[in-house]
Amino acid sequence: MVIGINYEHDLIDKTEQFATIKDGKLKQVLVLKTIQQIKLKYGKKISVIVFPASIDGFDYNFEDIVAHIRTIKEPQELSKIAIIVITENEDDLEKEDYYKNIGATITAEFKQRHFARDIRRLEHEFYLKSIGQKPYSGGRHDKANEWGALISMFCLAKSSDDKQQQQQAQQIMDRLNEQIYFKLLSQKLTSKIDDKQRIILTKEQSDLKRYIKNSKILIIEDQLKDGWQDVYTAIFNQNQNIKLLFADDTEQAKQHIKDNSNIDLILLDVRLGKDREQQSQNEIDNNIDKLSGVVLSKWIREYNSTVPIIAATASNKSWTLEKLLEQGINSYWVKDTPEITSTTELGMTNLIELYKKINSTLAWSQRTKAWIDNIYKIADDVFKTDIKNGKRIKDKAQSVHALLFRNFTPFAKELSANLQMNLVFLELYSCVNDLVVWLCEITDDNKWYLTINGERNIFIDRDKHEKNKLVLVSKTQKISNFDDFWYPQKNMAIEIMLRFDENKTVELFKKLAKKRNMLPQIHGTTKTGEKICIQDKDNDDIIKVLLSLLRLNDKKCNKSN
Repeated sequence: MVIGINYEHDLIDKTEQFATIKDGKLKQVLVLKTIQQIKLKYGKKISVIVFPASIDGFDYNFEDIVAHIRTIKEPQELSKIAIIVITENEDDLEKEDYYKNIGATITAEFKQRHFARDIRRLEHEFYLKSIGQKPYSGGRHDKANEWGALISMFCLAKSSDDKQQQQQAQQIMDRLNEQIYFKLLSQKLTSKIDDKQRIILTKEQSDLKRYIKNSKILIIEDQLKDGWQDVYTAIFNQNQNIKLLFADDTEQAKQHIKDNSNIDLILLDVRLGKDREQQSQNEIDNNIDKLSGVVLSKWIREYNSTVPIIAATASNKSWTLEKLLEQGINSYWVKDTPEITSTTELGMTNLIELYKKINSTLAWSQRTKAWIDNIYKIADDVFKTDIKNGKRIKDKAQSVHALLFRNFTPFAKELSANLQMNLVFLELYSCVNDLVVWLCEITDDNKWYLTINGERNIFIDRDKHEKNKLVLVSKTQKISNFDDFWYPQKNMAIEIMLRFDENKTVELFKKLAKKRNMLPQIHGTTKTGEKICIQDKDNDDIIKVLLSLLRLNDKKCNKSN
């Protein structure tokens, strides 16, 4: 039977039986009609509903009744009503926490005399404070991962006309709605998307389509089946040229990375496998180093130092995110949690934030990747024949990599007057001198030789009058008025390039040398007081010069043969 009880203060005023067994069955339809009767008859007045956990010999599931009551939208007060379930089963009593999680109190006896007082203490107060916030039997990370996948997919579906996405969102919702907690939360999600948010999302999606063209992206997430594979597929599969790789554990992730040297982006979950099976999913500062995502990010950086990594995590602990940043991730995104993101508007805000994180990370990577990759390549090629100079260039390559690891914030850019790009350029420019040394043969008496067309020519000789001074010996006569100089200097590079008929490269290098001298870090401003800043094209051009010098060694060898 289902009993509705109304109370005032601590006294029971009315008890009435609303439903009885009919034809040997208590059907769900009858239960729903009964609740409708309660709504119509008492409305806001009814405060408590009491019913048995089971009825011998009858088809009856009290959880269905609780679920229906808790998800009633009108009147809203009824969804917050106190519920008592009476049972004689000891197993039911041992699952008291479970019943609290679905918004009910289980008890072995029902004493009408003290019932109102007990309800206030055990159920009504508990529900009003907790339902929709904390009553969930899983860990905080599981809750955030499940809810995050639902609200992300829901927002993606509602902001587009993609029927497949809408179907996927509904499937996730149907699965989660089997739990009362998520069913209550999902009722707050509205189908209407704010127009401003829709416009912003559309722009970010358009930008992403441009950045991910012909890309290979690795998703490392152990809850792919909980909806995250659908979410990431919906985000990235805007172009047939995209290749998505999925890994749900550490070993599978490592294998993908070993098999694919050209991965353009990694999205990494922090807790994989056993980390989620721990009884407590709270992160304690001294255990952060052992988290699978932290350990894996360190391994990735040792294996591939340049691939951009975004930690997409349910963790909102600052010390966890700081540890990930220490291990070399480029950015992070915190998944939606029910406590914070419980509406469509908030879900859209966080979804847009994910797009922005991906776009900014990819944009910066694509802007700087060629500089970093090329200077590392130059260092490796030089190292094969000249360990000393190869190591020197490798050290500079690492400095460039560190400078370009993340884009300076707008505040830092304004404060430093483009220091980031200026320093990158100066590090790259200094490698010219290292390549000059590498291209030459230096004898014990400090004479430098350059072999061209099989002919070994003197390039630099010690000045007879000043012991530590070197004099450039010009064979081409294409450069006039050489001054004595301290090694190294740009004229040495220019002379080498001219001897190999690299005239265009010489002109480019002269322009770059002039700009270098006007940087604030060298000689300061121009005669007019104009501040000179390095642009992306300048770094592109100095890389061209370095690669040209690198190729001269091949020309030298080819001509010698």
